[in-house]
Amino acid sequence: MQAQEVLLPVRRRERIEESPKANRVLSNPRCTPLMGDYWGEAALAMVSHPHSEERDSMRRGGFTLIELLVVIAIIAILAAILFPVFARAREKARQASCQSNLKQICLATLMYMSDYDNCYPIATDTINGPPVNTLACGKQGWCDNRTHTLPIGAPGPVRQGYVHWRLMPYVKNDQLWKCPSMSATVQPSSQNHSSYLTTMTTVNTSANWCLQGDHESLLRHSPAETPLWLDAIVWYTPTYVAANLLRCSLTDLQEMGSAHGRESGAPMNIGYADGHVKSMPVHRAYHYTRNLMPLN
Repeated sequence: MQAQEVLLPVRRRERIEESPKANRVLSNPRCTPLMGDYWGEAALAMVSHPHSEERDSMRRGGFTLIELLVVIAIIAILAAILFPVFARAREKARQASCQSNLKQICLATLMYMSDYDNCYPIATDTINGPPVNTLACGKQGWCDNRTHTLPIGAPGPVRQGYVHWRLMPYVKNDQLWKCPSMSATVQPSSQNHSSYLTTMTTVNTSANWCLQGDHESLLRHSPAETPLWLDAIVWYTPTYVAANLLRCSLTDLQEMGSAHGRESGAPMNIGYADGHVKSMPVHRAYHYTRNLMPLN
């Protein structure tokens, strides 16, 4: 049977010939006159929708709402997993910097002692005042950061009896007296406080507690076992009986925290009288210091 040529109206044929897309279809070897009106109508449909190809490419290149929601959910899950990890890593770095501060402060104390016949610095209520009373609280650091409300907050600066002022010629850097984990403002160069407690102002019911002004030979234990500088402690007691942390009964002392955490298992840095520094949980550090009588 002889193929019949596809006859289209003049206007429709002109529209097809002007369309590059329709010409590609009609120039295909498979597009023969045997196909009849089918190819002509298909070519005309392409001409009637000149932007269909662009719409198809845009549709293929975009995202659906479900796909976007899935991506957002994955990002949220990863953030929930990774952010606590980053926070712990940052706190570990701050704790290491705090240990470096205590190390240099302990070394500065040893240099001071080498210039003053191996005696520890004195603690005073004023910069040029007499030494603090070793039998009273003396309004020094171990009386600070007491709270009667829960939950406990972060510890603030503690008073030192101007001990840090006596070590300034050996430290020469105010930033060493500020723990990186302590958010409160610390101004050691102008005030009687820093981020660290010291046993040189430890006061209790016994004079065997305060190291200020004493000779190293009076130590009951070796310097490697005697705490000298410690992180500040925030402590909760429901009563107002004890004004001093080391005089507070264990039944009244219910919660403690350090600048590195708000729970009893939070790490706490301790610098010892021989110059070394180590970390232990705050409740263990407290009991260790409490049960240790530094002097004979």
